[in-house]
Amino acid sequence: MTLVYVDDETRKWYPTESINGYKLAPNIEDLYTEAELIEKFGLKKKPVVVVEKTRDDWKELVNDERSRRIAAGQTVTLSDGRTFTMQTRSEEDFRNINGMVSKAIVLTLQQSATTVSMNDAANVEQEFTPAQMIEVGSVVGAKVDEIYKCSFKLKAMDPIPTDYNDDKYWSLSYYA
Repeated sequence: MTLVYVDDETRKWYPTESINGYKLAPNIEDLYTEAELIEKFGLKKKPVVVVEKTRDDWKELVNDERSRRIAAGQTVTLSDGRTFTMQTRSEEDFRNINGMVSKAIVLTLQQSATTVSMNDAANVEQEFTPAQMIEVGSVVGAKVDEIYKCSFKLKAMDPIPTDYNDDKYWSLSYYA
């Protein structure tokens, strides 16, 4: 059984395992002396080794944040003022959007007045003219493109900021 050192300020040690199926209280050091911890529980202090993140580690964190931001959905404000969020969690979501945009392009070429509908992230059915559906696809695409460009800019920074997930880094206006 080991206690892992985790806090420089409070100098606390926390259990990493359980004894006989019981997890030790986080304040176990307040309840027993170090000698009692060793005698009663066989506990020994083992410091955590902090390993500095490499540049590749930071780049991977930026990639993860990029994926998280894309999967969170994209807010769309149409030229008619309507605002909603489109789901962009998976390739399937993008395939659905692209399929509806393709349908809208065909309807436009046919000069059809037929509308298309699609549910937004709140599962509310949205009705679109072909031009509006094309606008939805364009807005979602532009937002995803901006997220990618920001991730590339972040990964080009040296060093990559430790607060890489701050919203300020995820707008191209930051880099202007």
